[in-house]
Amino acid sequence: MTLAELAKRAGCSAGLLSQVELGRVTPSIPTLVSVARELGVTAGSLFPTTDEAVAKFRPKENAIREVIGPSGLVLETVATIPVGFGDDILVWLTDIPAGRGGGGSPIGDAREVAYCLSGKVRFEIEGVEHFLSRGDSITYRCGHAHYWNNVGRGPAQVIWVIVPGICYHGSNGFYASGKTKEDSEGNWRKVVGDRIHAFRRQRHTTLSMIAKRVGCSVGLLSQIEHGRAAPSVPMLCRIAEALDVPAGALFPPVQSDQVILSRAVDRAESEEDSPGLLLLPIARIDLGFEESVLVYHAVFGPQSVPVTDMMSHHGEEIIRSLKGGIKVEVGNQAYSLGEGDAVRLPASTHHRAVRLGRGAVEAIWIISPPVPRE
Repeated sequence: MTLAELAKRAGCSAGLLSQVELGRVTPSIPTLVSVARELGVTAGSLFPTTDEAVAKFRPKENAIREVIGPSGLVLETVATIPVGFGDDILVWLTDIPAGRGGGGSPIGDAREVAYCLSGKVRFEIEGVEHFLSRGDSITYRCGHAHYWNNVGRGPAQVIWVIVPGICYHGSNGFYASGKTKEDSEGNWRKVVGDRIHAFRRQRHTTLSMIAKRVGCSVGLLSQIEHGRAAPSVPMLCRIAEALDVPAGALFPPVQSDQVILSRAVDRAESEEDSPGLLLLPIARIDLGFEESVLVYHAVFGPQSVPVTDMMSHHGEEIIRSLKGGIKVEVGNQAYSLGEGDAVRLPASTHHRAVRLGRGAVEAIWIISPPVPRE
């Protein structure tokens, strides 16, 4: 596509687009969104990130592990993903000895997803029992009293995804949200202000830039972001337009306290990248601006062929081998993963995965956008 063709489709002049490409002019948010749409990429992918341009191999012995309390629970941190709002999404892998367990106090508004990889685990959420076997998962809010224990004869393995309180669980997955207490005008102002601040930071936009587009003072916009002033409906619409988000995105939906149990036998058909790979969805966290964090249980098929052709896309990936061997090719480099090894790679570099050996091959596979770091 030529510069002139892109400019025409994006609704701007070729001269302006040329100046933007040369770094001499800063485009408006609507122009940036239009250009991204015509290029077939997300607007977020046009912003610089702190992601490194090389893959990082992490051998098994360097994994961050700790034994939690008297239960003997071994916890490994697979991924810590900043969501751009001062909180992190955490992905843990735990080995639970037979007969052991633990629990949590009803504190906080984060939510947890527990996905059973092996064994049989009993969960008690607010006094109600749920039993998980391989491929089953349960989602609940940490504000509930919750307990769990391994009721099988052997060790159990569980993947946990901890989603901070700025997210809530809807029928189709996790979606970006602000704090959810809306029982007073002050809390309402704080919720909306937090979301305006979060969207603005994701756009790498200053208060003065947004205030100028909205037609208000920087001081007033700062007061709105801090929850000390309530904007009028017309002003809220202008703020949403300046941030290039729907006005409704500034109002978080009510958080559901529902406990969601997903059985392996009832799970929707898994995503299949190729005949050699099944991606069993564990969690999807929408960060806004068409950006999501995807967590999968990857099961490799018997074919000794590349799982995919060399591919590239926006964001980054983390692959942690659970069983068997995997060769991950990133650009001109190749990384051989044994059980417990992991690699974090820039997805913008051409990459693919190849199973090694004839035995079972499984992995935790995380796909994440390059989220702006604090």
